[in-house]
Amino acid sequence: MKNLQIKVAYPDNKDLMSLINELDEELLTRYPKEGIFTLDFNQPKINTATFVVAYSDNIPVGCGAILPISNDCVELKRFFVRKTHREKGIASRVFYSWKVKSKNKVIAL
Repeated sequence: MKNLQIKVAYPDNKDLMSLINELDEELLTRYPKEGIFTLDFNQPKINTATFVVAYSDNIPVGCGAILPISNDCVELKRFFVRKTHREKGIASRVFYSWKVKSKNKVIAL
């Protein structure tokens, strides 16, 4: 996809929060609430996560995070691409950016 930028974002980023809210709404249409594993943005460990937002022509279209589990393993969290932008390689680009940021640690799905 042309004009795609992957930017690191802080947990309070408005674009990130908007995308996460869309993800949560979509998940609630598919799964019972108790089956959805969210991130608690009020917990101190949230500051150990690395969030990214994917922008296409400066419009936020995807997001995600890596959360350290141990010194050699990170977990993917809140991985999402808007329906209107799926099937365009955005998720692959976000994943690749995490692979680089995680410095070849094991990535838990």
